Amino acid sequence: MQTQRTYPVGKSTFSLQFGDITTSDCDVVVSSDDSDLSMGGGVSEAVRRAAGEQICVDISKMVPARLGDVIVTGAGAMRAKYIFHAVTIGEGALSHDKIVANVTRRSLRLVRELGLSSIAFPAIGAGVAGFTLETVAATMAEAIVSELLGFDAPLAVTIYLFDRLGRMEEIDYIQFFEEVAVRARGLSAPTKPVVTLATMANDSKREADRGQSRSVTARKIFLASSSELKEDRREFEIFISRKNSDWIDRGVFLRLVVWEDFLDALARTRLQDEYNKEICTCDIFVMLFWTKVGKFTGEEFETALGHFKNTNRPFIFTYFKNEAIRIGDVSQDDLASLWGFQKKLNDLGHFQTVYKSIDDLKYQFSRQLDKLSENNFERLNLA
Repeated sequence: MQTQRTYPVGKSTFSLQFGDITTSDCDVVVSSDDSDLSMGGGVSEAVRRAAGEQICVDISKMVPARLGDVIVTGAGAMRAKYIFHAVTIGEGALSHDKIVANVTRRSLRLVRELGLSSIAFPAIGAGVAGFTLETVAATMAEAIVSELLGFDAPLAVTIYLFDRLGRMEEIDYIQFFEEVAVRARGLSAPTKPVVTLATMANDSKREADRGQSRSVTARKIFLASSSELKEDRREFEIFISRKNSDWIDRGVFLRLVVWEDFLDALARTRLQDEYNKEICTCDIFVMLFWTKVGKFTGEEFETALGHFKNTNRPFIFTYFKNEAIRIGDVSQDDLASLWGFQKKLNDLGHFQTVYKSIDDLKYQFSRQLDKLSENNFERLNLA
């Protein structure tokens, strides 16, 4: 079974490949690592094992590295000529998309300067570094296509999709095919067509279908919650990714917006103002609660509610986690904020849902998504 999809970009090629990057025969293998270049987890650990321990001696001379740097060493026992160590974890104010863009572009320019002809990337930062797959897919696709269009000499670029943490399946990487297809559309037809997941992903995202272009509508979902629900947020992100794979034939792509995707740096406006602007562009607004409602979470709700009153968008869903808590771990002020917010919802006549577990949350929200989809995201009667 073939598991590769390749696009011509200018004089070069851009491929997506399911497989282990350490088996690549490209001139360069890119490894994602921390600023100490410890090679202690995910892709970097696999590369260290494949290259041999001598690589640790070589790289120790380069420590410390800066966030966004690309450090070049030999490849040891690997087939490659060089390893590019992309620093994605470390101190600094760079956003996730900026880090991914920096190391991707620097790696491609280094390949050109070294006179090499091929490079293999992992999904930069999508493992141990914890970057969202949406951020990595969109940023890498944009950077690679734009760089290749400016290259005079041909270069073969491959992104290897392989989850070393055991949390993902091939279908979860469908977004990579979407992002590449969007950016490569109109350049030329893809080569090496396959009839596997890769084909499904590209076909579902506006690729040619029986000689006609298929239309895909993106529906944006803003996810709001307090930091105490970090694990629930992560599971929700994975759920949305998998939900997309079920909606291939519906012509709908769910794009999840989370605060982790924003730049935590000094700006002319409050960072919260940027969140609020994004809320007004979304089709769906989801809020998760447990023991409290923070000031900014409440502000996000007010923003969504105000925009809904003016435009009937976004659809607003509130989910309250029903799980035992230790009274000593929760302040009275927190509980008061929660009860006050629940009263506000009751006064508004807003239907609020309780979820017992993350699986229960996924089940309940999935039913609402199905109803919205059936009615083209237009009808408000979702009960």
